[in-house]
Amino acid sequence: MNLIEELKWRGMIQDIMPGTEQQLDKLRLNGEITSGYIGFDPTADSLHIGSLVPILLLVHLQRAGHKPVALVGGATGMVGDPSGKSEERNLLSEEVLNHNLAGVKRQLEKYLDFSPNMPNGALIVNNYDWFRNMTFLDFIRDIGKHITVNYMSSKDSVKKRLEGENGMSFTEFTYQLVQGYDFYWLYANKNCKLQMGGSDQWGNITTGTELIRRKSGGEAFAFTCPLLTKADGGKFGKTEKGNIWLDPEKTSPYLFYQFWLNASDTDAEKWIKIFTFLDRAEIEILIDQHRENPGTRVLQKRLAREITVFVHGESEFEQVLSTTEKLFGQSSGKTAITLDDILQLPGVAQFPISGSRIEDGIDFPGLLYESGSFSSKGEARKMILQGGLSMNGSKLEDASKRVSKSDFVENLSQFQKGKKTYFLIKAFDTIEEFDAEISLKKPSGKIGSPSISPSADGQMGAIVTISGIWDQDALDWSIRESANTASYFEFTYLPNDRLTFYLQIIVDSKDGSASREKWIRFEPSYSKTDTYDLNIDQHEMAYVNKVVRENSFEKSIVDISKAVSETFGQGGWIYNKALSFRVRGQGSIKRVLFGI
Repeated sequence: MNLIEELKWRGMIQDIMPGTEQQLDKLRLNGEITSGYIGFDPTADSLHIGSLVPILLLVHLQRAGHKPVALVGGATGMVGDPSGKSEERNLLSEEVLNHNLAGVKRQLEKYLDFSPNMPNGALIVNNYDWFRNMTFLDFIRDIGKHITVNYMSSKDSVKKRLEGENGMSFTEFTYQLVQGYDFYWLYANKNCKLQMGGSDQWGNITTGTELIRRKSGGEAFAFTCPLLTKADGGKFGKTEKGNIWLDPEKTSPYLFYQFWLNASDTDAEKWIKIFTFLDRAEIEILIDQHRENPGTRVLQKRLAREITVFVHGESEFEQVLSTTEKLFGQSSGKTAITLDDILQLPGVAQFPISGSRIEDGIDFPGLLYESGSFSSKGEARKMILQGGLSMNGSKLEDASKRVSKSDFVENLSQFQKGKKTYFLIKAFDTIEEFDAEISLKKPSGKIGSPSISPSADGQMGAIVTISGIWDQDALDWSIRESANTASYFEFTYLPNDRLTFYLQIIVDSKDGSASREKWIRFEPSYSKTDTYDLNIDQHEMAYVNKVVRENSFEKSIVDISKAVSETFGQGGWIYNKALSFRVRGQGSIKRVLFGI
């Protein structure tokens, strides 16, 4: 089989431009190597398994003797592709974009051979390199005049948006021209004659081939792969916990392996052709064996092995296999897994809880919700009542039962959800322990310097601008010098789960001989506040789980003068205008303001 025949057999081609197969066959006929490219969108600092098909297309292209080109969209990432989208997406800042580009480049370099001495060595390019010095007038004069508005409007991705409620911005409308110019630039400068991509990219890709034809009289080629779906109708690459990432820090190799191992029989038969390099004869044998005895799951096991080795390497796969045998060996009569076993296993989630909540006598649904291991108390209660949850090897049966210290060994409690999922809940006694556990990683965005300037309502205030999304990070920021007139605390945030704000208030005695300080916690509902006295031992801050209900920024304002009065009373304490701000959890903050 030639390359196109093999890709068709594997189910990796949906649309193909006439002449593409003949162009690739020139390698056999006269030794001509064809350069082909795929674009990768840097919306995150890691690719997920939805990007594996285009990566594998580039690998197949290189194995067939041709030259793969991976384009990372430093320029197009600032615009946003409207294909398959119902509304315009948020644009990335240059700093976040550069961070994402670096992460995507590192991953692509793992899967392709970039040896410079190879005639078909892979190449990575960034379209920002050829767009950064191009002016708007240059673009509309040299590029825009070659493609008519009628031609652009005929594309399905444009039609759907124009017919929808939200319409389409000029920025998005021009995206296909920008991507089309990518293809033209690579054709003119790198002799790249082929573009590949997902089937939703067909309109943008053909704009590129048309631009090449009209601007230079050249001929270029293209094919697309189908967008994958699961047999149950679910979205490929998504689980109840979110995307399956290629970065082991975002999705552990163990969870990555489990995703493929849990594939349905129908999906496994389709995916083993797409996501492995096994030849046709071996795949057909595996499918026959599986159909004879589906219970052995021979197809899923081989699929999971091949793709885990490809993405994470042989040694990680061996560790994953050891993990899996320990976790699921109980069903075959092996000794039950212990807490020590779980602590040595990679990919087992740990969730934090404030030690004071255990002392308060929180019930188990509350423990599971506030730790973040369940999205709601109702979900946790239902799981307990259905007999699907065990703690420390014993089945939980009473949803009203209170948690006690005896349920924790060295501050850890072991849980099993169903037959396949283990997780731990860890209790923290101090802020220092909590901070050490989550390593105080910096958010991906930029934290602005404090400054005194007018707020939206014209009042003076110290403003901190924070852009970025972080997961289980902590941020401390102090404004003791510039907030000496502050009397309110305002934050604009994107509602998300596991996001909690804290404000440290310091007061002095009237005679100046003593001072007191407390942390005040503000949950997203802000219907109440909890205080933490830093002069006593139990001052840890709870890790609060909050379910996402909407995707829009909200604003909350805390009256500091009122909070001081409620927290310290009127017993001779004076607010000394010193504030510290802390945010914990997972979410996105737009702005923090301390004002008068």
